[in-house]
Amino acid sequence: MSIKSLPSSTSSAAARRTSESKPTQQAEANKPGLLERMGEGVRHVASEANRLVDRFEAKLPKLSQLGLPSLGGAKDKPWAGITLTGKPLQIPLGKLLDVNLDDLRKVLERVVPPKIDDKQGKQLAAQTQGFRDTLGQVRSLAAQLEMLPASHPRHAQVKAALEKAEGELTRTTGYTRATAPRPGSLWLDPQFLAKELPNGQVHASRFPTGTPVTKPPSAMSVVAGNDAAKAAEYTASVAQNRAAAGMPVKGGEPMGVHLSLEGGGGKGKRYAAMFAEMRDLGVVPVSLTGTSAGSIAAAFAATGATPKQIEDVAKDPRLGKLYDFDLDMKDGGLLNGEAAYELFDQKLRELTGITDRPVTFADLKVPLQLVAAKAYDSAVPNGGFKSAQDRVFVFSQETTPDTPVALAMRASMAIPGVFEPVQMVDPVTGRQMHLVDGGTLDNMPMGYNKNDLPQIGASLQTRGGTHPSNGQAQPKPLPTGQLDTDDVLWNGFNGLSLLKQNATEAQDWRDKAKPGANQFMVSLPTWNLDNPKQGNSVLGFGYDAKVDPTLDKQTRQVTRDFLREFMDDMKVPGSRGTNMVTQVPKDLRFNETVDIRGEKFQVSYNGGDTVTATAANGRQTHVRLGQKQIESIWLDGQTYHDFGSQLSHVLSDVRSVRPSWFPF
Repeated sequence: MSIKSLPSSTSSAAARRTSESKPTQQAEANKPGLLERMGEGVRHVASEANRLVDRFEAKLPKLSQLGLPSLGGAKDKPWAGITLTGKPLQIPLGKLLDVNLDDLRKVLERVVPPKIDDKQGKQLAAQTQGFRDTLGQVRSLAAQLEMLPASHPRHAQVKAALEKAEGELTRTTGYTRATAPRPGSLWLDPQFLAKELPNGQVHASRFPTGTPVTKPPSAMSVVAGNDAAKAAEYTASVAQNRAAAGMPVKGGEPMGVHLSLEGGGGKGKRYAAMFAEMRDLGVVPVSLTGTSAGSIAAAFAATGATPKQIEDVAKDPRLGKLYDFDLDMKDGGLLNGEAAYELFDQKLRELTGITDRPVTFADLKVPLQLVAAKAYDSAVPNGGFKSAQDRVFVFSQETTPDTPVALAMRASMAIPGVFEPVQMVDPVTGRQMHLVDGGTLDNMPMGYNKNDLPQIGASLQTRGGTHPSNGQAQPKPLPTGQLDTDDVLWNGFNGLSLLKQNATEAQDWRDKAKPGANQFMVSLPTWNLDNPKQGNSVLGFGYDAKVDPTLDKQTRQVTRDFLREFMDDMKVPGSRGTNMVTQVPKDLRFNETVDIRGEKFQVSYNGGDTVTATAANGRQTHVRLGQKQIESIWLDGQTYHDFGSQLSHVLSDVRSVRPSWFPF
């Protein structure tokens, strides 16, 4: 086991081993992740408020007229650089997790009584009843025939009845007794798969059963298949890249890993650059798990797509056009989600070469698990969800081999209240399920791999997300009954309830900060390390040609630093590691040269909630940022080397200014 402890000094470090000591910070936890996604639409409204505030601030008097100090270098914006609260102007979405859910539930029950009613699902269940009856008859007769010896008087009668029933099954559905799906292997959504289900009829030509890949292939077979020349070329390239990057592992033999990808909406664009850097250095995912945005990247990678093909998907302009608004409040989401499903379905067909039907899990080249959450399950009695694990639903080659992969992707990203849920039917049993975003229960899906591979978990980091206060919350009992996903308000409320009661974001933070044996966590920044004003947002799915190329380079560098630190340890059983620095020294102090609007300042900190900015002429300005924000900036700086740029940003961004008397 190879674990290096975190240093206590304030020196920068590209990556650190996890420490076994518990975090000492008890501040309120930041609340990024799914909650941020649920509120991203509200942020668009807040942006207009920001513009109004900017115009308002332009009319404010000079600080000297109010007897307040001004920060040198502010020039034409005298209020810029004075941060009295450390909070940017925004809708306080984090406060939503502090809402008393019981009180909110009582209000909702009076205004909009909950009701579970899936008309389309019930209709499909009724339409597939004939399929179930015929298939059930075939399997019942087959079981009877196996129990009867050939000499039995009823053997010929049962055999004839079986042949007749199986002939009817094949005539109407294209399936035989051997090729028909088993219970739970095929799930269908009547909305997204309407074109594949004429009159609700299931047919083998649209949903064939196959033999899925359940064991990870070799890393070289993923890269080169059976092409010896391609394998030799790749090996030579990897050896050269490793030597140039100073990797601890030499030579060009690729290493297979299990890769788990966190959810984060449009921030998932970071994964394309990470895949590219990993492939260049000979680290190849041969088994994958994903939640939400992570499920999208994981599914495309599981087709055997190259990093370049995944990058092309990330740059597809249609990703910026997924906002198919549906104002029917009884559909469970403000966005229909059909545009997302259609894009996923088409891309999967292009990557696999399967053009005449949906791509299923049995068609994938490497094992894949996609995580969603169950709000409703007709097979579970009311009150039957005893734990969070009871509500987790995992699509995979082992559990759902005949299910369209695009449907699983769409289910895993169904942000409650934002996207309509996926309402599925098993045509073999008639069982119905309503699924929402897996991030409500497990946004950082670690531990799902059923192999001995080293596991790399990749997370999409938000500024301030390294602070230990993010990992303090503990799970509480979840709602045990069936949950309404049909109404937008109830779907959003139930998603928030699962997220809060399960302490999902705190549990995910602990996965990132304290990985288990054979687990290695790489946290990818989703902002520009040189200019924190720029970054990826949860609902910003489209590729930004002005911002994303820079973030791609930084993502590759962070991935390279991570692999340089941990690649050798991945070969040592029991090792673990993370690039996320989460420990704040008890005596944190710093003195940093910072550029603020073109002028150099010495920004010093000696404890408390205030930093001191000293101009070149010796004039000092004390700026109250808050202890937690100061610590968060420092931790981010230790992890990503952007300490100076974050300080500059928070001390100079006009939207960081919020005097105590400001009415927002």
